[in-house]
Amino acid sequence: MPYICCDIQEGLSDDQKERLADAITQITHESIGSPIPYIHVAIREFPKTSFVQSGLRGREYGKPVIAAAAE
Repeated sequence: MPYICCDIQEGLSDDQKERLADAITQITHESIGSPIPYIHVAIREFPKTSFVQSGLRGREYGKPVIAAAAE
């Protein structure tokens, strides 16, 4: 009975979150054989400023890391 938590930046529409949860459910079923009714997906949304990548956060987060490293 897998429980999968997906942390994302806020801003996706309900439709996008539904498609994401459907895709996670399907790939979990195909990968490990869990019956679909027993797969649980939780999507948690956080503000963009809560994410840090390679020391970048807020407005800088999400820019290509390779480009930022080259500067």
